[in-house]
Amino acid sequence: MSKADTIYFWLIEQFATNAIAVGEQLPSEHTLSVRFGTSRPQVREALARLFHEGLIETRRGKGSFRKATSLPVQSNKDIAVILPHLSGYVYPALVEEAERAIREKGFQALFSCSGGSHHTEAEVLKRLAERPLAGILISPSFDLFPGSSENVYLLRQFSAKGIPVVILDHQWESFSCIYLDDFRAGQRAARYLLEKGHRSLGLCSRSGHTPFVLRSQGFKTAYLEIQKSDSFEGKELSVSELYLPEEQRQEWKGLIKNYLASPHRPTALFCVNDILAFEVWQEATALGLRIPEDISLLGFDNAPLITQPDIKLTTFEYPAGFIGRRGVQLLFELLEQGEKYPPLHHTITIEPILIERSSVSYKIPQSEEIVYESP
Repeated sequence: MSKADTIYFWLIEQFATNAIAVGEQLPSEHTLSVRFGTSRPQVREALARLFHEGLIETRRGKGSFRKATSLPVQSNKDIAVILPHLSGYVYPALVEEAERAIREKGFQALFSCSGGSHHTEAEVLKRLAERPLAGILISPSFDLFPGSSENVYLLRQFSAKGIPVVILDHQWESFSCIYLDDFRAGQRAARYLLEKGHRSLGLCSRSGHTPFVLRSQGFKTAYLEIQKSDSFEGKELSVSELYLPEEQRQEWKGLIKNYLASPHRPTALFCVNDILAFEVWQEATALGLRIPEDISLLGFDNAPLITQPDIKLTTFEYPAGFIGRRGVQLLFELLEQGEKYPPLHHTITIEPILIERSSVSYKIPQSEEIVYESP
């Protein structure tokens, strides 16, 4: 990224967060050149880009000032929807409900797939910046990967131009968001398995998606809190982790097999999504292990794949359809409120719902009571 680009994106961020309000003067060329360690031509290139996009105006003898922008004109009917995947797993329900909600408003949905790659996501955002949009709905990758801060700047660029952005599945400062409380879900998973009498717990996690990280963190946090509680004084309690790197997907089968074949295998395993739970289920079956008699299994997402007759997985619900429709509603609420300074941001947090089936069993007599304080 050039110095001119760095200055441009920094100023876009100042606009999006209202650090530089409409009508306020921008830092001088000299101040910017010193701040970013560059020459004035680089500063002027960044300012020229902002001027061309209608975001600033120059006043002779005074400098550059932030200019009021307008919301997309009513004739613009395109809503961009950017997701890690568009088909398979839990995404079809999200796509269907989002598309229906957008169409009911008389607008058109433009769907793009990032594949969970911040590089692909950046290319999609750059292409969208070249066309008029009414709004953007995105389940992003930018808060996971090194170097993906450019994508944050790209989204803030849309916000600075008056194009509302709604973030799905993540909580992110300076954007309106709708997301499942994944950290709390991870906490509930640990407590649920302990309440079922399991003392040897396992966590199956993977890279590639921030909600996976939050679910893992919640699980570990709850485990540590309960381990220190008076209820578990003098009782043996252990936890192990099976980590599956996205870039080594071809090795998952072997890693899962070795984990399950270990004499220290846990009696209950929490998987951060149902795909992992399905992989574990298959390897356990191949090893002759019974679920839940030999190992209990808890998943996440309530994906269609777990509705097969031989798989009755206890799992947390990912309300894909609700998130798609409510996300669109939130986007139109932002459109209808108009451009305000400072901009209004809304956060919708969804509590996780556990769906109990038959993949988790009691491991000890129910007479051993577990007591802990709710957060």
